[in-house]
Amino acid sequence: MQDLQKGYVINGRYEIVAKHGSGALGTAIYLGYDNKQSCDILIRILTSDLLSDEEMVSRFMRGVDLAKKLKHPNILGVIDAGEEKNIQYLITNFEKGFFLNEYLDHRGKLDEKEAIRLIKALGEALEYAWKEQKIIHRNISPDTILVAKGNIPMLTDFDLAKSLTSNSNLTIQGLAIGDPLYMSPEQAKGEEVDFHSDIYCLGLVFYQLLSGAPLFSDKSNMQILKAQVSEKHAPIQSKNSDVSDRCATVLDKMLEKEAKERYQSWSDIITDLDAILNNKKSKVGQSTPQTLASAHYKMQAVDMSLPDQAPKATPKTKPETLIEKTQTMNFKYSPKSQPRAQNRKLLPLAIGLILVVAAVVILIVKKIKDDSPVTSQQKNTTADSPVTGPPPLPPAPSALDHENKSVLISEKQQKYREACMNNLKQISVALDMYANIFNGKF
Repeated sequence: MQDLQKGYVINGRYEIVAKHGSGALGTAIYLGYDNKQSCDILIRILTSDLLSDEEMVSRFMRGVDLAKKLKHPNILGVIDAGEEKNIQYLITNFEKGFFLNEYLDHRGKLDEKEAIRLIKALGEALEYAWKEQKIIHRNISPDTILVAKGNIPMLTDFDLAKSLTSNSNLTIQGLAIGDPLYMSPEQAKGEEVDFHSDIYCLGLVFYQLLSGAPLFSDKSNMQILKAQVSEKHAPIQSKNSDVSDRCATVLDKMLEKEAKERYQSWSDIITDLDAILNNKKSKVGQSTPQTLASAHYKMQAVDMSLPDQAPKATPKTKPETLIEKTQTMNFKYSPKSQPRAQNRKLLPLAIGLILVVAAVVILIVKKIKDDSPVTSQQKNTTADSPVTGPPPLPPAPSALDHENKSVLISEKQQKYREACMNNLKQISVALDMYANIFNGKF
């Protein structure tokens, strides 16, 4: 059957708007419009060259039945499916936005947090599909991820999924389903797969979001298949130095070649990604020694190897004297010995400071003594008394004399006294400080 033209209406309801591309198993994908619900839709059609293969048709319809059961905000829901004029079709919801491959063409690589948010949301959708219906996607790639308004990622093409609880054997042995760039080692080898395969495939998309290019994109299809099976990927930080160690460790664990070495549940991936976004402690690196070593990559290695032979006996030498030991000893810096060295350097300074302070105190005391007031009676006696003869005895002091004497203390003398007390306090503080220095507290 030829490609459907714009304006063609399926089942009197679903109108073809434009061709979008092709999916796995040869499904043609069209952008369409639901004339009944007045909304945009995606239309998937099994191409004519596969219509004669009953097993392919059965696989397609099985995917339709499974996809109808999935109701999640990050999964485009199925609206309808059927057959008309030898056309097998599947109708799903569509949100305005870009498919991830188109989004990356405009943006290039994404910053770490934006990439983590997209992968975390997709992981939640895949966890839901696995827990509810034991459904795996099989074809996770930028072509099957729609980025809707608000940077909300949505998975499409769940029609290719297989329910592991079904008794129907619709697996084509040896057929690798999907794009080699986004296939797991199990898919590349044509083996049975489970959710571990989707973890690897989502890891490939994660790698592209952070690096800006698909992993192994420089190889031919056959070389890519071999690389997916056995070739270790280049460290993501060699492609994008802004990626954190924690994010790189999560990615490395998703891309382990052996399924048993990858994450063993979607919830563990979601928890670790959420921990990076919110700067919390995560479980990453706890499962295997390899990831544990990666999380602690800065630790130095310790040589635990045994010597090839027993150490040779050293010849006995004459014991060194105490003086010889002291001369040959290589003293190294020790924090505890530092204060003593400082004490020796500060000792002259301390003595000089104490002498200067003492001299200042002596001058202040002398000044107070020189400026001490005398009574007016003493001044008069000194001025009027003759030089010869002993001075007359002063009268006995009375209560009034004592009161007058206390009043005569000048303000200047009071200031000198206060200054003297302040200097004595400063001397005390200085002496305490130097005592602490000598005791090694500084």
